[in-house]
Amino acid sequence: MCGSFCLWEHSCWYGQMLKGKLAAGMPTVIHKTEVTSTVGENVTLSCQLSAEKEVLQVTWQKEGQTTDNIATYSPNHGPRLLGSYHDHVLVTQSDLNSSAITLEFVSLEDEGCYRCIFNIFPIGPVQGRMCLNVYAISKPEVDAQLLTREEGEVLALSCRVTGKPTPKITWGLPDGLVVTPQLSYVWYPNKTVTVISNFTYIPAQFPQKWPIICMIQHPVLNTEIELKYPFHEPTDDHKILFICFSSVITTASFLGLYYCCLRKQKMGTCQVGETLILVITWLTPKVCCGWFSSKVSASITEQQRTVDV
Repeated sequence: MCGSFCLWEHSCWYGQMLKGKLAAGMPTVIHKTEVTSTVGENVTLSCQLSAEKEVLQVTWQKEGQTTDNIATYSPNHGPRLLGSYHDHVLVTQSDLNSSAITLEFVSLEDEGCYRCIFNIFPIGPVQGRMCLNVYAISKPEVDAQLLTREEGEVLALSCRVTGKPTPKITWGLPDGLVVTPQLSYVWYPNKTVTVISNFTYIPAQFPQKWPIICMIQHPVLNTEIELKYPFHEPTDDHKILFICFSSVITTASFLGLYYCCLRKQKMGTCQVGETLILVITWLTPKVCCGWFSSKVSASITEQQRTVDV
């Protein structure tokens, strides 16, 4: 009984001593805890042991609902990419005591936490863990429109942008112009958010209050966009008058050419088809005005049909 107890005690003591020696020789993994990238860029994740050891294999994993193996490296098989990561992952450092992978053309789906695992003999696996944050930003859109209402002309201004994390929109306004912009948000499953900021004011009450600037703040993009004042476009009636006036000028030019050629023809120096010139002169205003009027009518009809729907 005593002998068996001593044997058990000796085994425990030896196990504790071996565990202590292994723990004393256990290296740490040097790595960043947070890495940031932007959609479309390349990003490199790297790990390194604090001391050289006999490493049998290095494995890279991505955490998720199921932990996926991304890549491995061993002396016998070299670097190997696994699963769907062949498309945009490269093993950019192949060393048993240090390892790195590069994700090309990063997407929002690449965001998450990654592990680098060094399988060391005789210690076992030692791992490091880092998390990748992926930012995204769209091209900002601004708009300024003059609207006609009962109180007169109203200027409506809008600025929108989509990003991750949520972008911030503010306005740079001239002195004396005080407004309260309306903010709205649209959230998407990929964690991006669309921010829309808009406001209206009556230009007649604030003459010459310009420029107005949309200012966007985001970790990836800080920019200012000056909105252009929306001048009135010519109405369809004005366009018709312009086209018809141009056709009249063209007609007058043909008549002048016809008159000059008649004089030269009497002198035997010009042989011009008088009938052809007269036909062109007569058709020009009719064709131009008629064609454009039909286009305007079709456009108005289409607009009415769209509104009715």
